Amino acid sequence: MQLLRGTIALGLLVASTSVLPSLPAQDMLPGEVFREYVWKPNGAWARCTGEDATMSGAFAFLPNPVNYVNILDLQDATHVDVIIEKLMSHVGTNNPRVRVNYNNWFSIPEPDTKNIPGQVGEGNLNPYWYLSMRYPAVRIPVGHFKTGTNSFEFKCDGKGGQDLGAVWPQFIYYGVTFRVYYNASKKAHPVGAVISPRPGTSLGRVSPEKIPFEAVYGHTSNGTVTRVDFIGNYNDFNYRGGGRYGNFKFRYEFGELKNHIGKAQLNGKTATAAWDATWIPQQEYPFTVFARITDSTGLSFITPYVGGLELRRAFTVRRYQQNFIPKKWQTRYHSPNHYATTVISDDVSKATAARLYMATWNGYEAEGMNLNGNQFRYNIGFNHNLSYDYVDVNKDWVRTGTNTIHTHSTTIHHGLEVQWPGIEIFVRYGYPETYASTASYGVGCKGANGFPTISAPSRPILGQAFSVDLAGGRANSPVGLLGGLSNTKYGLLDLPLPLATIGAAGCTLFNSADFVTPAVSDGSGAARISVRVPTDRQLLGITFYNQWVVKDASMNRLGAILSNGLRVSIGDY
Repeated sequence: MQLLRGTIALGLLVASTSVLPSLPAQDMLPGEVFREYVWKPNGAWARCTGEDATMSGAFAFLPNPVNYVNILDLQDATHVDVIIEKLMSHVGTNNPRVRVNYNNWFSIPEPDTKNIPGQVGEGNLNPYWYLSMRYPAVRIPVGHFKTGTNSFEFKCDGKGGQDLGAVWPQFIYYGVTFRVYYNASKKAHPVGAVISPRPGTSLGRVSPEKIPFEAVYGHTSNGTVTRVDFIGNYNDFNYRGGGRYGNFKFRYEFGELKNHIGKAQLNGKTATAAWDATWIPQQEYPFTVFARITDSTGLSFITPYVGGLELRRAFTVRRYQQNFIPKKWQTRYHSPNHYATTVISDDVSKATAARLYMATWNGYEAEGMNLNGNQFRYNIGFNHNLSYDYVDVNKDWVRTGTNTIHTHSTTIHHGLEVQWPGIEIFVRYGYPETYASTASYGVGCKGANGFPTISAPSRPILGQAFSVDLAGGRANSPVGLLGGLSNTKYGLLDLPLPLATIGAAGCTLFNSADFVTPAVSDGSGAARISVRVPTDRQLLGITFYNQWVVKDASMNRLGAILSNGLRVSIGDY
């Protein structure tokens, strides 16, 4: 231990990133290189009509159009994702699919019933009963495409569906994005990394309306970087409409990124953006960010992820998802009233502001929208089009207990549609965020028993027991838990700090070693250190960092290996 603490000054600064499992195709993974080709409709949107429609009004829209997109570069391409801006439109529509250049059809993925309707729907498990605006992706082999003009078309069925979709199957599509992925080792492309925030950082304590993000960028050839976007997987209103918790927050609008952290300003080799987090909900889990770096040819590169992030603001925002969402939330003459409920267990008398978030289609036709009997809008959004909106409401309209949202319209025409996840209530409270949390980040260095990892089986809540675990250490070996108040500085040294120059290649010090707690690993290389968090409320919001060090003389000249890092933030719940 003393050798480690006495010689780390010889290290060099290194970036640290979290490793996450594979994500849905429309998300982006570190190191990916791709170019997006976007198709846009001639009007506001286009429609796909089922060829087995039996309702006479549908026949005017058959046959379905064949669309065309120009793809300029397939050299060294590995696969293509077709990302569809898809509105459910007629509930009960079944079996949506797409094909390219008259090849075989590919199914467009439908929502998982665990997400839509999950436990909050009106008792019907099939997602096609619930209106949604989603952005599904279909992976199609490169061999289905050609350099130059490519055709694509959509199909859907009434057979197997219900309600209007059984007799007039239809969905609407806006932009369609063809994301062509390339072999990064063969393609000159932009490069870069997020340098701020660092892994494991708490954000928003000083200026929550302008949280700074920064990336550095370059290019493996003489190309020019023209755009950098920051994207994160924090908890927020689900703009992608699939009901999945924890996905990266962005959507497409005719192929353009929307509702993400932000588009950066470029200055030389540095990109900066300011994130307004004044209405971002409290984060119950640590989140991750990355940068998408795009050059003048349209090539994009996804930077390594930066993980273990949290919000720590002087106020708290709670997102209350709906507990009941009606199926076919289309309010019009034959169904002029719809009701959805949200149960709030917090004491809303402490609220300082309230806001409602929603996605609607044809909200112009609404004749009334109210919360607990209080009218907050008559109509909203657009005529026969999609709209994402928020409405500030009187905080006194929100109740502890059951809150009811009511939409009303008697129009004979299309009516108001509310898209999944319904109309969500966000409430801001004046007290600081004190949710207890932990987050691991970075990667440890390999030892005789694999890679040592640090974790916490519980959260650090005032008055409760809290433990920090080691797995993958050397069996029956001395170990120590390094604890510190910083993951950016250790004395005069910058963190994270690689230890190759002191004989520990691949090992990195992630936090200051302000105190060391010794222990001994068991026969499997595991160890645990437990404490009871004091009930002192002055500890609320304090963040500290931990890392295991394990004696392992067989692995390197230093005779020790280190785990990944763990951020710990003390809270009262």
